[in-house]
Amino acid sequence: MERIREVNNGVILEIKVKTNSPESKLYKKDSQLILEIQSPPENNKANMEIMKELGRLFNSQVKILSGFKSKNKVLLIKSLKKADFEKQVETMA
Repeated sequence: MERIREVNNGVILEIKVKTNSPESKLYKKDSQLILEIQSPPENNKANMEIMKELGRLFNSQVKILSGFKSKNKVLLIKSLKKADFEKQVETMA
């Protein structure tokens, strides 16, 4: 499966999450998308920060599709095109 794919209602992506980071940032390393967040992986804090941070970055609603208790997650970013997502990630690098 592709790590980023466009669907009717947005973009589905596979990411790896690193918690307890000094700052929140999204980047690509090799072919893997990595999201570093400040929250710890407890009491759903990390998942909430993922949705908030990506929602802010892409001005879209974010839904976790799988990986609620894993560092590897599948997300849906609604109302976003794959090309727009990739362009935004490239400018963050």
